Amino acid sequence: MAKEVVWQNKDVTSKVMAEHFKEKSLKVYGIDVPRIVQVLPTNLPEISANELRIDNLFLLEDGTLAIIDYESEYAEGDKVKYLQYLARVLDRCQREGILKVRVRMIVIYTADVREEQVQTVYDVGAAKVEIQPAFLSRLDSKEISERLKRKLEAGERLTGEELMEFIILPLTYAGTEAKKKAVMETIDLAQKIQEVDVQRFVLSGIVVFADKIIDSITGEEVVKRIMMTKVEMILQEKMQEKLDKAYAERMKDVNEMMAEAEKQKAEAEKQKAEAEKQKAEAEKQRAEADQQKAELDKRMADAKREKDRSIMAFVQDKQEDGAPKETVMMKLMRYFGLSRNEAESYYERA
Repeated sequence: MAKEVVWQNKDVTSKVMAEHFKEKSLKVYGIDVPRIVQVLPTNLPEISANELRIDNLFLLEDGTLAIIDYESEYAEGDKVKYLQYLARVLDRCQREGILKVRVRMIVIYTADVREEQVQTVYDVGAAKVEIQPAFLSRLDSKEISERLKRKLEAGERLTGEELMEFIILPLTYAGTEAKKKAVMETIDLAQKIQEVDVQRFVLSGIVVFADKIIDSITGEEVVKRIMMTKVEMILQEKMQEKLDKAYAERMKDVNEMMAEAEKQKAEAEKQKAEAEKQKAEAEKQRAEADQQKAELDKRMADAKREKDRSIMAFVQDKQEDGAPKETVMMKLMRYFGLSRNEAESYYERA
C-alpha cells in the first residue's frame, strides 16, 4: 500500500526532478562521472511482462546513460535485476534507433551497507555486469544537516552540491526507523528554503530517493507540501503579474514625465543656443567696433604727427626769415588754433 500511494504521485515529482537535475553532479555521493544533462523516463516496459521501473535514468554530458539504483542492503542476486535494467534500457534504445550506446550501472548504498560487503563485478560467463558503487556511509549526516540548517537560517542560498546532499540526506542514516525520522526532519528543514522552485526540487528528490523506505503517510505529506508550494508559486505569479502591471503603469507615467522633461530640456537648449548665437554676434560687432576704433586712433595719431611736422616747419621757416617771436606766436595761434602755451612750446622746440 505504501508503494502504491507513493507511485501514484510520481507524476507530481517527475517533472520537478527533470527540470532541476540538469547540470547537477553526482560527485557529492563519491561517484566520479560527468554531469547530468537530462532526466529520462524510468519505466521500462517489457514485451510480455509487467512494467519494470528503475530508480533513476540520466543522460550524462559524455553521452553515456546512467542507471541509478538505491539499496539499503547488499544481495548478490540484485545483479540479476541490474541485468534486466540494462537489457530494457538497451531494448528501448534500439526501438528509438540508437544502436550504439554505453551504459553505467550505478548503485548507491545507504549507510546500512558496508563497503567490504560489496562485489562490484558479476560475471556469469556469457554476461558480465560491473557496477559503480557509492557508499553513503562515507557522508557525515550530522555535519551535512547542521551545515544546511546554518545556511538556511542565515538566509543563504544552497549550492548545487548542497542540494544533492539535501535530497540524499535521509539515506545517510543507518536503520529503517532512523531513515524515516530523518525523512521528516529533512522535510521540515526544506520548509526553510525561500525559493519555492528549489524547495519543490528538494521535496521531490526526497520522495524519489527515499521511496524504498518512505511510508504512505510520509509520502502523502511530502506530496501535499509539494502541491502547496505549487499553489504558492501560482499565487506568487498572480501577485507578480499585478506588481508588473502596476510597475508598467507607473513606468508609463514616469516615461511621460521624462518625455516632458526632455522636451523642456530641448527648448532650454534651443534658447541657450540662441543666446549663444546672439552673444557671438555681439562679440563680433564689438570686435568690429574695436577694430574701427583702432583704425581711427591710428589715423588721428598720423594726423597729429603730420600737424606737428607742419607746425614745426612753419615755425622754422619764420625763424629763418627773421620774423619776431611774438609775430610767429600770434600766427601759430591764429592759423593752427593753438593756445599761447602750445605756441610757446612749438616755438621753443623749433
